[in-house]
Order: sequence, then C-alpha cells, then structure tokens
Amino acid sequence: MQFGITKKKQKDWGQPICTPEQFRTLVRQGVAGVGLIQSKTDGKGVPQGSPISALLSNLYMLPVDRRMAAVAREREGLYLRYSDDILLVCRPEHQNQVSDALEEAMKEAKLELHDGLGKRSVCNVKINADGTLLSHPPLQYLGFAFDGQSVRIRSQTVAKFLRRMRKAARREKYLASCRAEAGGDSRVRRKKLYSRFTHLGTKNFITGYAADAQKVFKKNVIRAQLKHHWRDLHAALDVVD
Repeated sequence: MQFGITKKKQKDWGQPICTPEQFRTLVRQGVAGVGLIQSKTDGKGVPQGSPISALLSNLYMLPVDRRMAAVAREREGLYLRYSDDILLVCRPEHQNQVSDALEEAMKEAKLELHDGLGKRSVCNVKINADGTLLSHPPLQYLGFAFDGQSVRIRSQTVAKFLRRMRKAARREKYLASCRAEAGGDSRVRRKKLYSRFTHLGTKNFITGYAADAQKVFKKNVIRAQLKHHWRDLHAALDVVD
C-alpha cells in the first residue's frame, strides 16, 4: 500500500514496484525512521536464501537424523530426510512408536512438526493378490507422489504451473489489447510464452524438471500429466491452432 499498488493492480503489474530512491526512503528508512524491513531479534532460525543456510540446517538436524535412523533400523524400517521433508517407513504395528519418537526428537531439537493440510500424512502400503503394490493415500515425498504402481509429479505442483501459465497468457492478451488501443501491433507475442511454458522452450518446467523426472521414472505417467499444456495455453489465449 506504500506505493499505491492495489490488489486489482497487482494482477497485471508489469513494472518495478518502486525506484531505488523509494526503496531507500520508504522501505529501508520508512516513516519516522521505521522501515518496512523488520530484523529478527529472537536469535532463532536460519536466513532463507543464504548460501550457508542448507549447511547450518543439516548440521542442526544431525542429532534428529542419528536418533531416527537408529529407531528405524531397530524396527527394520527406513528414515530419510531432505531439508524439511521427512520420510519414515515401518511396519503398521510400529507406526505409533516411530511417530512418537519423531515428535520427541523434534521437541528436543526445539522444533515443531507441521500439522497443516498436506503437511503430514500416513500412507498404508499393501501387496495386492497379483503381487503389485498399492499405497493409500499415495506416498508423497520431494515433490512426487507414488501410488504403488507409478510415480507422478504432485498434482498441486502441476496445478501451480498451469495457473502461472494461464496468468501469463492473460497478461499477454491484455498487453496486446493495450497496444491495439494505442494503434500498435495487436498480435499476442507468443514466443516468450512458448519458451517459458511449452515443449518448445529450453529447460523450463516441461523440458527441464518434468522431462528429467520422466527419464528417471521411465513410465509415461508424467508426460500424460502435462500432455494438454499446449491446448490449455492456447485456450487461455483464445487461439485455435
């Protein structure tokens, strides 16, 4: 609100939020010497984005890792952690013991487990009569979901990508209409959209992340998740190809 950017304006904002001078005077210095940037003074946490953040967080979590790895081994289970994503595998009869051990280890480290929607889940994996696996609900770890048969990119991740794509398409349509009103070129500039959001780009979500995952997990499930991205992009542009 300091710069008069309302929520309505945010939808199509395509320029710097403020000038360097405004950043110095309004953001850093602020009114009466109180700026918008507030420093943490409680001595807790690791700065996000710092090159050393991952190293410090892993060092801090070593006692938890050692304890939980031992708990898992004692019960012929498995403990994995990458950053703040934890996976524990055990027999159903050991579930409560392992869960309690994790709660206790985190409390000793003065940390809290997130209980929000989608943050923590219990997956039951069983062997079907034909020898195949079934996970209910699908096991989610490091951005992927495993249902017992195949690995997919998390549906939330795919949905987020498609929302970003449609938003970018709507913005390009809006800019084209603005140029048309000013007597300029009314055509939608699709090259940038193709580069960022389709198989024609280089190392974007489709050709980078999804393609690499497809190679690792072999099956065509991930490709099928995104097979309509071209159609969806042009639907957002109201263009029929």
